[in-house]
Amino acid sequence: MTPFLLTRAVVKNHRESEKWVHLAQRIGLVGIRGRRPKVLWIHAVSVGEVNATIPLLKRLTQDYPEHQIVLSTTTVDGAKIVRTRLSNFVTHVYFPLDIPWVISRFLNEVKPKAFIMIETELWPNLLSECARRGIPSLLLNARLSDKSLKSYQGVKSISRQMMSNITFVLARSTSDADNFVSLGLSRDKVRTVGNMKFDYNFTSDLIDDTAAGSTSEHGLTVCFGSIHEGEFGILVDVMLQLREKLSGIRFILAPRHPAKLESYVRHLRRLGISFVSGDYQAYVIRDRVFDVFLVDSIGELLKFYSASAVAFVGGSLVPLGGQNLLEPISVGVPVITGPSLYNFQEIADGLIALDIVVSVTDATSMTEEICDLLKKEQKRESKSSRGREWLASKQGATQQTMAVLRLFI
Repeated sequence: MTPFLLTRAVVKNHRESEKWVHLAQRIGLVGIRGRRPKVLWIHAVSVGEVNATIPLLKRLTQDYPEHQIVLSTTTVDGAKIVRTRLSNFVTHVYFPLDIPWVISRFLNEVKPKAFIMIETELWPNLLSECARRGIPSLLLNARLSDKSLKSYQGVKSISRQMMSNITFVLARSTSDADNFVSLGLSRDKVRTVGNMKFDYNFTSDLIDDTAAGSTSEHGLTVCFGSIHEGEFGILVDVMLQLREKLSGIRFILAPRHPAKLESYVRHLRRLGISFVSGDYQAYVIRDRVFDVFLVDSIGELLKFYSASAVAFVGGSLVPLGGQNLLEPISVGVPVITGPSLYNFQEIADGLIALDIVVSVTDATSMTEEICDLLKKEQKRESKSSRGREWLASKQGATQQTMAVLRLFI
């Protein structure tokens, strides 16, 4: 297994710009500068988990200024977000491979007072070594879908051992908490506190003087965000149908993974669809005329949502469980999603029941729903205000999380 993991890491990171730093840290060669005596190690896999952690990170730096916070990510995209938004108060490293000697080397260098995992990050060797060394392992904003539960139950003995090595779990919902217990976690080691993503100040990422708005001289704007492979063709069909029904619409296409951009470019050109690509600064150039804008940047999706009248959130027309619905809601944009929502099922079910979010199954139903929203400004405004009110009512998880963390830090 060890040669396989090392070979996979080399092959994967050969394509990344900072491949050697990534690889060195993945095998435990961290090299943290200016290391303080007290260290908190927090792991957030990628962009979504990093964003979910921001409210907690700000509280930790305020309440524990003597601690150094080491924030690890697995992906390069996650690292970019850390360096862009959080470099002033955290130290970034890449997450080590779950190989015993690598884990041992990493822990020897970092010497964390506590290890904090975000959402669902369960690594048997790491958890075992932390338990052996007496390092508390805490799982925060924890989620475990029914689908993931079945997967972990397929390796029941390993899963039960991991559950015994976890110190405490703070779950996002009662169903998540119940699933961890079903996996073998003791009931007295889990508490439901809600989702820290609700506490994130999304609007702090917006730049008022460059906001394009949902309406321009070219008409209303529809944003298709977090598009995954398998969804792009469907959304282009929606776009073409909407063009026939309504004039003057502009479209934003934001792929989840920019590495797929070239295939999307070829798709648009094959259909003869003219477009402009770039980041948000390119989008807001005042004298630039276009009907379709293809996003090629990372970490700017919220800005594009804020510039739209309607948003579709991807990863949901294909069986991938959906992406973050809270971002467009936070900036008052009506949201449409596909049926695959298991990553955020409880949140999605509540939003759909309140008619804040609409779930569609295909290009035809999506076209009809978007067309209806674009024609009815009052309907858009109602969804916008109800969505923001709902979001405000869900806040408070970070405060409850901090109360528990104080017992272990």
